[in-house]
Amino acid sequence: MMSECTTKAPTCAAAILAVGIALAGFFVAGAITDNRASKVVTVKGLVERNVRADYVTWPLTFIASGNELPDVYAQVNESQKKLVEFLTASGLDEKDYSISQWRVTDQKAREYGDNTGGDRFIINAGVQVNTDKVEKVLDMTTRTAELVEKGIVLSNSSASFRFNGLNSIKPELLAEATKNARAAAEQFAKDASSKVGSIARANQGVITILSKGSDMDDPAMPDKVVRVVTTLDYYLQD
Repeated sequence: MMSECTTKAPTCAAAILAVGIALAGFFVAGAITDNRASKVVTVKGLVERNVRADYVTWPLTFIASGNELPDVYAQVNESQKKLVEFLTASGLDEKDYSISQWRVTDQKAREYGDNTGGDRFIINAGVQVNTDKVEKVLDMTTRTAELVEKGIVLSNSSASFRFNGLNSIKPELLAEATKNARAAAEQFAKDASSKVGSIARANQGVITILSKGSDMDDPAMPDKVVRVVTTLDYYLQD
């Protein structure tokens, strides 16, 4: 290479100069990138939306007991019938509930038998409500005393409310959260005598559904709050 450059000095000099310019351009570009990356502000955009639960699960379970199995079966059938009448009279259809599977326990069939003197047969039964008729169920939860008057003592009647409509409002909430993040970045840039440039990096962040007035989701509360927090990095320009 050296002997060749000796004979063709002008050509080699030009080649070496070209390589040097290329390398110089590479490092300058790198310096600009590094310098630009150092002027980045990270901001968060928060938005909250009050929503109403649009779906509810409500287990209505009860226990019947006695020493004669046919009698206990009759109790269960009668209580189940009254429960269904209560639901339909309150505005629910057959698609809104299902009959729960019975669980029969024979106390004397246990390994050590039953020496307590209690009823031999115990049946756990009930009706499971799964519906989007939230307001109707809310009304019924305040009227369970009517079931007691009919001789039905519920062992579990805690309704669980949830909001399933997140996908329908998610784009709007993300757009609003991003807008709020941009406003925060612009305020920071103004205070720093700079300007906001393009987005360097964006993170959708966390979307949570909480009970209204709480930092957690209580299934028993129908009023919810959807919270969206986005994190964005913006370039700052002089």
